[in-house]
Order: sequence, then C-alpha cells, then structure tokens
Amino acid sequence: MYKSKIEIEIIDFNGEQVEAKSCKECEEIKPLTDFFKQKGGLGGVRARCKVCWYSRHKEKLNQRSREWQQKNKEKVKEYNREWTKANRERINERERNRYKENPDLFKERRQIKYQRDPEAHKQYQYTYRERHKEKHLTYQRAYYKGNKEIFLESNKKYMKVNREVVRARTLRRRARKKSLPDDLTAQQYKFILERFDYKCALSGQKLEVLDLDHFIPLATGWGGTTLGNMIPLSPSLNSSKQDRNPFEWIKRKDIQEVVSLEKFQEVVEYLAEINDMTPDEYKEYVDDCFANPIFITENNL
Repeated sequence: MYKSKIEIEIIDFNGEQVEAKSCKECEEIKPLTDFFKQKGGLGGVRARCKVCWYSRHKEKLNQRSREWQQKNKEKVKEYNREWTKANRERINERERNRYKENPDLFKERRQIKYQRDPEAHKQYQYTYRERHKEKHLTYQRAYYKGNKEIFLESNKKYMKVNREVVRARTLRRRARKKSLPDDLTAQQYKFILERFDYKCALSGQKLEVLDLDHFIPLATGWGGTTLGNMIPLSPSLNSSKQDRNPFEWIKRKDIQEVVSLEKFQEVVEYLAEINDMTPDEYKEYVDDCFANPIFITENNL
C-alpha cells in the first residue's frame, strides 16, 4: 500500500550516502537524481520517478518526437551523421558484440536485403571494398594465410569442374597483357573443343590434355584471344608452332609427317569462315600480320 506521507530518506547508493524518496507510482525508494526537478516538490523534484513519468507520457512524447523529426528532417540527418562520425568506434564495437551474440540473425538480414535488391547489394559491396581497399586486401591476405590449405583444395575442385572457364580466363589475360582483343568466353572455349570433337585440330589425336592455340600468335601484336583465332592443338604441336607463321610452319617435313595438308586446309577454311573471309583472304591476312608485327610492351596485370 502506498505511503500516506513521503519523506526524504538517506540511502546507500553506489557506495555513497545520498538523499532519496519513494516514487508515488512504483513506490520504489530511489535517489533524488532519478526524479525530474520541480519547484515546490519534495526534495525539489517530481513525485514520480523518471521511469514512471516516461511510461505515463510515452505516447504523447513519441508523437511529439515524430512531429518534430518530420518537420526537421535535414537537421535530424545532419545530427545523425555527426553523431555516427563521432561515435564510429563505439558503434563498430557494439555491432561486433551483437554479431558474436547472434550471427545467424545478421546473416538472415543480409540475405533478406540481398533478395530485395541484388544489384544494390552488389554495388554497396563494390563501393565498400573500393573505399576500404587497403583494409580489405590486408584482411584477405591474412585470411588466405590462415586458411591456405582450404583455399588450395577449393581451387583444385573449381578448376577441375570449370576447366573451360579457368582456361578461357588465362588465355584472355595473356591477350589483355598485350592490349589485344580478349573476348573469348567459357562457352566459346567449349564450342571450339566440341567443334573438333575434343581432338587436336591438326593431327586428329584425342588426348587427355589439349592446348588452345592462338593461330595468329600474340607475339605478332595481332589476333588476340578470340573465337576466330583459337584452335585445339596437342601440346607437342603447340610447342613446335610457337610464334611461327602457321603457313610457313606447315611446310616443314617433320610437321607434315604428323599433320596432313588436307587437315591443315580444313582448319584454315574453318577460321576463314569464322572471320567472314575466304581461305585466300584469310591466308593473306595472316601473312600480313607477320609482315607488319606490332611490338607491344606487356601490361603488368
């Protein structure tokens, strides 16, 4: 039952003797600092403690706050920006602790946000990494160093399942380093292998390992890693051909022992068709590339 007469009492609060009184609403004895000030009130404060006063006026206060924020949107945004900037470490620490306590909740929120707008999420990730490039690289290096075996095993599995993707990417990079066309896709890589029945285009051998050769070598400064400049070759023929003019290289006796002229002509006709030329026009084009090489310094990619 509520006391009929409230008096100021002395209580021990955090190791100190302080003045206190009972709240008219919850009837708990609290330090006077837990009450709003009011002239004429017992102890110079209100009869109800701050908690009870807020609880009693909650809806009214919230409505007033919403109205003020609505009228002062820019002021609120500016305040929030400044507050966030000044308390960045505190906010980060709080979020880290919250994540440790409930990581599944954060993952679920990220997933919902991604599903709502995948492109916006990707753009945010890209912008964040660009803005914190050094920090991100440092984290990646440290994470890779601590999980090297896992990464190596994962890469092996990926390369085994996605050979065309990996090989096409490697070939594109070679062309890009010389500033040459590099638009060969994984689908085109697979098309080339299927077109020649996963055999060497010149010898007809079916091998476990085939190289995708640049018919016009990148060393000429022409061609590039494109659908119209790639054929599957056995590693031995690719190594022999290297940066040579294929129309001169095929004249060698040791090559003609392995590659028939008919087979070579079929490849020329295929490449000519891909490049929208006649076989004669294509030969003239290839010879012209060798007659007028462009010496390009490789980019450091």
